[in-house]
Amino acid sequence: MNSKYKPHARVFISFAFTIFVSANLYAQTSLVATDSAYQNIVERSFTSQIITHTEMSKAIRRWVPVSRIDTLGFSSEGRPLYKISIGSGPIRILIWSQMHGNEPTGTLALMDLLKWANQSSNSSLRNDIFRKLSIVLVPMLNPDGAQQFNRNNATGIDINRDAKSQQAIESLLLNQLIESFKPQYAISLHDQNIYLGNPDTQRPASISFMAAYPNANRGQNHARLRAISLIAQLKQIAETYVPGGITRYEDAYIETAFDEYLIRNNTASVLIETGGFTNDPQKQYLRRVNFNLLVTALEALANQRIRPTDTKEYDKIPVSQLLGYDLIIRNATYRTSKYEYQIDIGTRHTSQYNTTQNTLSNQYYIATKGDLSNAFGYQEIDATGLLIVPGRLYPKTFDTFSQLSNINSDSLLGAGYTTVKIKEQNPASDSNQNSLNIVNAKVRVNEGIEIAQEPNFLLVRNGKVVSVIVNGIYRTYCPSR
Repeated sequence: MNSKYKPHARVFISFAFTIFVSANLYAQTSLVATDSAYQNIVERSFTSQIITHTEMSKAIRRWVPVSRIDTLGFSSEGRPLYKISIGSGPIRILIWSQMHGNEPTGTLALMDLLKWANQSSNSSLRNDIFRKLSIVLVPMLNPDGAQQFNRNNATGIDINRDAKSQQAIESLLLNQLIESFKPQYAISLHDQNIYLGNPDTQRPASISFMAAYPNANRGQNHARLRAISLIAQLKQIAETYVPGGITRYEDAYIETAFDEYLIRNNTASVLIETGGFTNDPQKQYLRRVNFNLLVTALEALANQRIRPTDTKEYDKIPVSQLLGYDLIIRNATYRTSKYEYQIDIGTRHTSQYNTTQNTLSNQYYIATKGDLSNAFGYQEIDATGLLIVPGRLYPKTFDTFSQLSNINSDSLLGAGYTTVKIKEQNPASDSNQNSLNIVNAKVRVNEGIEIAQEPNFLLVRNGKVVSVIVNGIYRTYCPSR
């Protein structure tokens, strides 16, 4: 569902694809990939979180035999939806990704899974999984939404709110597959808001799980209990990768969603939501986590380690809350004409997708001011003893960008100016890369630190600039000599 980051401890497991048995309440077996092993698995053609349908199609053809690829049907705009079959066992597993077009991490993980599944090197574990399971993958269920990096499909329908009426062609095709394949287990891969966090640890909710309810009364059935048992095993593995970053996705009953539809019809459906993680803006680390969760799930199902259980352990997983910010400035001193007080400032961003370059550009804004002691920032600055000062507009308007080359930006910043105006049209570049906030001459500039404004301010000690925040990006102020 839906910069720089503050470092959190990251735990890497030493291995070469090994079996790890937990002596926990839920004994489990897991595939865990270290950096070195994963380098032989990762589909290297994808280095950002963006994946196009064309790129995905090439990767599928590169790693999957033609006999294993079927066209499930075509999207509203005519893009093929692929049905990829792996294995020949009696246990049927359905996995799909990107039913929301702007949630691509699961698709990246499925490309890694396909490469791993079809590598020529012998693997008894892999062979065992595919001997016992029949797996159907539908990567990028919403290719039209992915083309525009939109949540909904080309006709504006949220596919995951269309399980009942099936007005979208993609919803209809998924439902037809469910009815014909009759999966015993299903895994749907999503991305969630990166500002969701774990309220117990105040860390990003990097991975969230959900087992939907079969009815509005929040009742139980056999399928939900099996899904909860699988989640209990996956949670333990996820914790080794993102300690303190595991939550339960808010599980209000949505009658028109596919997870609820599957649970009602006795398919144990597990929702996996990928959020944010420290120093991973392109989600390449979380992609690897998704891959390992998928292989862990397949191994557990192949060896029938899933037994329906009660919901107590699942219910203990904290529900994710909106706690996060890109940047938190803590304990800064702020002065007005009448008062002086300490404040925290949190910034967030909105993203704009460039369809030509397949990139996202971020526009930062001040999201909140006040006490953020219960929040986390991907980057946090302790501004104790520092005065926070709104950046000012430089009084001269420039005609062209070339004139700016004669201006020492550090000198302007040192004098308190963060913004300059220019008459020439701003080229199509990421303004976040500029050391100054460059705006068109016609744009009105607000000099202040107010909610919804772009973050342009300075941190000052004894009248001297210590650091600056321009276009939402923090950097230490080191004037050139």
